[in-house]
This record gives sequence, C-alpha cells and structure tokens, in this order.
Amino acid sequence: MKKINFILCIIVASLFLSSCDEEFLDQRPTSFISNEDLGETALINPSIVEGNLRGIYNQMVTAYIGGTGNQEDFGHKSFDLMSDLLSSDMAQIGARFNRFVNLSNLLWTNDPSITLPNYTAWRFYYRIINSANLIIAANGGNDAVPASDAVKGVVGQAKAIRAFGYFYLSQYYAIEYDANAEILPIYVNPGESGKAKSTMGEVYDLIISDLNSAISFMSTYTRPNKASINQNVAKGLLAYVYASMGQSDKNLMARDLADEVINSVNSQ
Repeated sequence: MKKINFILCIIVASLFLSSCDEEFLDQRPTSFISNEDLGETALINPSIVEGNLRGIYNQMVTAYIGGTGNQEDFGHKSFDLMSDLLSSDMAQIGARFNRFVNLSNLLWTNDPSITLPNYTAWRFYYRIINSANLIIAANGGNDAVPASDAVKGVVGQAKAIRAFGYFYLSQYYAIEYDANAEILPIYVNPGESGKAKSTMGEVYDLIISDLNSAISFMSTYTRPNKASINQNVAKGLLAYVYASMGQSDKNLMARDLADEVINSVNSQ
C-alpha cells in the first residue's frame, strides 16, 4: 500500500509541474547578462551601458593589451609612438633602454614574424572593435536609432570607437588610400566568424558612416570628462579620415570639419 501511495504521489506531482504555464518560468539565464537584457536595461538606466564604454576606454591604456609581455605594448599610445617612428616624424636618437629600437630602425616592418607591431596592432584594434560591436548590438543593432538621448550618446560613442579602430588598422595595413585594394575583414556584429578582406573603399565607407552616425547621435551629449568621446572628437576623427583619402574634395571637407571643431572649442 505504501508503495502504491508513493507512486500516486509521484504521478500527481508530475502532473502538477507539467501543468505550470511557461509564462511563469524565467527562461533567461541569470548567471550573465545577455545583449537583449543589456539593451532593455539601457532604456531604464543608460549608466549601465556607459560602464561597458568605460571598459573600452580602459582597454586603450592597459599594459600588454596587444597580447605580449613587452613593455612597448601598453595600448593606443604605444601605437601612436610606433606610427610616429614609422613616419619619420620623430627620431629616436638614443637606444639606451632598447625600446622601439627595432621599429625605429625599420626592422619590424621588414619581418612579419616579429610580433610588435605586426600582430599587436591587429589584436588590439579588433578587440576594441568587437567591444564596440557588443554595445551597438545591445542597443538595437547597426541600423537602429535609439529613442533616448542618453542611449544615443552611448551608441554614438561606440560607433565612433569602431570607426577609430578601423581607421587605425587601415593606417597600419595599407600604404595609402586605394579604394580597390583588399586590406581588412569587416566585422559589424559581435562573435562573427573569420571573413575575407574587404576593400579599402568598403572599410572607409563603414568608417565614414559610423562617424556621421556618431556625430548625429551625440548632438546633445555632454561627456563627463576628456577621457570620453564627444561630438567634436567624432568630427575630428572624420577630418582625419577625409584627409587620409588624398582627394581634393575630401581635403576641403576635412579642413571645414577641423575649423568647425577648433571654433567650437574656442567658443567654450
């Protein structure tokens, strides 16, 4: 009898559990926040997503972010130093501490097997791009126009950061602007599989589109400090992009944007 009663209890319990409506079940994972959850949270409290932006800005000044243990690997400013040395705008007279010497002697550029900066630049800027893609995807995707001004400011910064990443990659992995040259794979969504290289024209189209969106989205955004991107920074980046294309009409646009930024800053 006890065995029969036990079996009956099991059957009743099973029927009760199976009859529960799915709408009472929380089907989203609770151990981590998804892009969907993050996007919904941003509508309520944009500062949550701004925390992700702080993470991107911190990556730009993080030691060994390029994937090495070398002291020359300390984020974006290390690549600024490298680009100055490569362009011969800065001479490294002394080599006492043996930093950037192989680069200043143009040895790294002739040997692809040397990690700095051949690998580190690729790894660093694509990490920045992927982080920006995560924020953009969490707030509606590439074509979305956020309703909230606060969220527009967040997405505007993310698009400017993505454009910044692709622009710097184009400066490292191409000799000059050539719209038909295949230079970089384009990733505009997080977690995409490896792709073939896109042309420089396609990369620049994305950069210009992102920066124009960023300028529009950040029209009412006021940055909390100079560590963040605002509308003037996006305009300055766009001026650099136009100037690098080496075309007279684009050079005029670059000049006008630069003048606009300078006048805006001087008037504040």
